Amino acid sequence: MCPIAKMASTHPTHWAVSGEYDLTYADCHQLVSRWVAGLSRFPAGAVVAIRLLRPLDIMAVMMACFRLGLVAYPISDRLTFQEQFTQLSRSGASVLVTDGIIPPELSIPVMDPKLLSNQVSSHADHALDQAALLLATSGTTATSRLAMLGYSNLYYSALGVVHRFSMGPESRILLCLPLYHVAGVGVMMRTFLAGATMVIHSKTTTLTDQLQDNISHVSLVPTQLHRVSPTVSLPMMQSILVGGARLEPLLVSQRDSWPIHQSYGCTEMGSTIAIVTKTGLEPLPHREVRVMESGDIQVRGDTLFWGYWVEGLLHLPLTVDGWFVTQDTLHHTHDGAAIFRHTDWINSGGEKLLLDDIESQFKTVCEACLVTGIPDEDYGQRPVMMVKNPQQPGFNLVMNGLNSIMRPMVVPWNHHIDGGDKQARIALREWVIQLKKDARNSNLDVGISS
Repeated sequence: MCPIAKMASTHPTHWAVSGEYDLTYADCHQLVSRWVAGLSRFPAGAVVAIRLLRPLDIMAVMMACFRLGLVAYPISDRLTFQEQFTQLSRSGASVLVTDGIIPPELSIPVMDPKLLSNQVSSHADHALDQAALLLATSGTTATSRLAMLGYSNLYYSALGVVHRFSMGPESRILLCLPLYHVAGVGVMMRTFLAGATMVIHSKTTTLTDQLQDNISHVSLVPTQLHRVSPTVSLPMMQSILVGGARLEPLLVSQRDSWPIHQSYGCTEMGSTIAIVTKTGLEPLPHREVRVMESGDIQVRGDTLFWGYWVEGLLHLPLTVDGWFVTQDTLHHTHDGAAIFRHTDWINSGGEKLLLDDIESQFKTVCEACLVTGIPDEDYGQRPVMMVKNPQQPGFNLVMNGLNSIMRPMVVPWNHHIDGGDKQARIALREWVIQLKKDARNSNLDVGISS
């Protein structure tokens, strides 16, 4: 049975959602049931593309899809309008649920939440073995892949986290990650499986203030943790999971009284896989991890996805003995175990450069910086840095102290790219490549300096 429907039958007045909108489990069940009625004309297995502004609406449509055996496909609002249409076309969606602009070339039905009928459906069953979720992996619009997850993947992923961190009806779990990302979906599933309250982060409230609102569990990326004042007291907090990028030891040491856990996960494993400890990786229940002698990380378990969705067919690339190769590596540093994503490195002039090392050189001489790599005819790849408010003369001194291979090209800060995770690095790379292409086509100075 749908966990929302189950709680609505046993604890109807318990809060399911809090924040800008407060809904009991009975209210939440009613909202999802309206979407079940609205989407019931589509056959099981059909893809439902979701492009909505409010997390509450995205959640309701997703949970309705799960009840009907439909495949929910939330589309990132970070993408341009054309990129969203490209992703929509690749998904083979049968319907688009949106409260935004409708592409004129769109050939599938569109559903607007404002026109949703008040009719409800009593259908509230879930099958563990049904296809449930289609998500774009990290990458450019052209190179990102669509990963198909079954409901069992989402269920066991959430169940492992709920058990490991003792989440229950008394928990207040903050959602401050997007629901088009597997980490956001993971937060949603954990909340409802635990019968807890999902507090939706308000854009009008700072994260520091929001975390002091009796929040017991939260998942963040390092950039978000950095934005939270280290001086605040969080007496109700039981777990802070931080993943998506390397976690600097200084961020943790400044907040040593907080229950911070560095997490490791990926889309293909339904969100969180393991907790990073001083000595290695602690897999959560229903997952297995093996680290090869090279440091390469391989995974399998109940949370492993169905495969990559390509023109209506699924492709599941596994080793001969059934492991999925993540392209991430585990290294042992003087601070303990550390995960390096394949997006953390570039090969420039025959040297393997860790982009975090370049960033760390500049963090004391600018407000913020983000480094990525772009193709280069001479070096293979070159580092490029987006910098915010560089401080002179320190910035130039650091720049001049780097060798020619490590010295990054510099571009001005783009506020549309939120630094701090691998997706931001990929977005920066795509933006700079486009800047260089525009410059070649128009002979314009686009603000890239060597």
